Amino acid sequence: MKLSVRCLLLLLLLIFVKVSVADAIFIPEKEKLHRLEVVHPGKEHNATEQLTLIENTNNEFYMDVPSVYCYDNVCKMDTLRIFWNEIGSYDRFELNKGIDLEKAEGEKFSKADYEKLHRILKNEKSAFRNLEISDILKSKNLHESDVDAMSGATAIDLEENEFVKGAVITCYTIWHWANNPIQDSIRRISGDALSADRLNSYLCKDEKRKLFAIQQIIRKGIYEKKTIDAINHLNLDKDRKLNKLRLSYLEKADAKIYFSSLVKLFKEGTATQKSLCLQSLRKTNYAFPVGFFEMFSQESLKLNTYQEVNLFLNLLEEKGAPSNVIIGNIISLLDKNILISRRAYWYLSNQKLNADQQNRLEAFRKENKDYL
Repeated sequence: MKLSVRCLLLLLLLIFVKVSVADAIFIPEKEKLHRLEVVHPGKEHNATEQLTLIENTNNEFYMDVPSVYCYDNVCKMDTLRIFWNEIGSYDRFELNKGIDLEKAEGEKFSKADYEKLHRILKNEKSAFRNLEISDILKSKNLHESDVDAMSGATAIDLEENEFVKGAVITCYTIWHWANNPIQDSIRRISGDALSADRLNSYLCKDEKRKLFAIQQIIRKGIYEKKTIDAINHLNLDKDRKLNKLRLSYLEKADAKIYFSSLVKLFKEGTATQKSLCLQSLRKTNYAFPVGFFEMFSQESLKLNTYQEVNLFLNLLEEKGAPSNVIIGNIISLLDKNILISRRAYWYLSNQKLNADQQNRLEAFRKENKDYL
């Protein structure tokens, strides 16, 4: 009899353990766990939460998060799983089987609603980015089922493509999960795991991965020759953000690398790239190499916009010492359009010129006196 009771107790214990394990979040053995402290703008009092970010074997990250925060303890809160790729960009969301997000009056999301929600989450520039939960709620006790972003029940006016009607707070909450500082943690984790060679390979991929690679190369302080060469040879065309990030990288290099790189980028770059190079040179604290401004004044003859010429002459006025070579090259700018030539005239007017140069400047003044 004792044996039977003992067996029964053991059986009940096994059943209890089995149920407890089944109710817990199952994490495969090979997946990595990262504990994060997260602040969600939809949570009252900006309370910090301890959450688990999971890195799987497919170079993905995911986290289980609440679909909405309730302010009256009535609304239905579901758990959904948000997925990001290895550089922290939102990829998709998943719900457990039998779970549906709800709109006003308990109406379930339709297939079209889920597709729209996915598009909303993909939009990193959503209006939600700059909104507080108080901007959306009419009062902190307003229940989500009462919220319709096209009616007077909200304090804001959203474009129709920026929310699922009847579920604006849910859209707000989930968007801020998908587009959250969690992404910075993912980028840091991935960046730490990638070697310099792997990061260099990202420079040949899409724009987001180029951006990620340069950010991580800067963060890790990688200044190997092959990395510098790879960054200098990037064809960034008119992408101002990537061009500025590349210059941020070069500005942290030593003076020799910095100046040689900027000469290359200036000579081969677009008007946007040339302007950014000149802006960088104006703010650098490095001492300029001998002959640098003579070389740059020769390159100035190829500049075609007033903005570029103005930046270059500002640089000369602030940090350059005029020489006969520089003056001769700037005089050639008097043959450009009136905006450029007039800017060159005012620069030359403040320099010590020889007789021939002074005669050339005076002839320009007489010819263009109505525009000066």
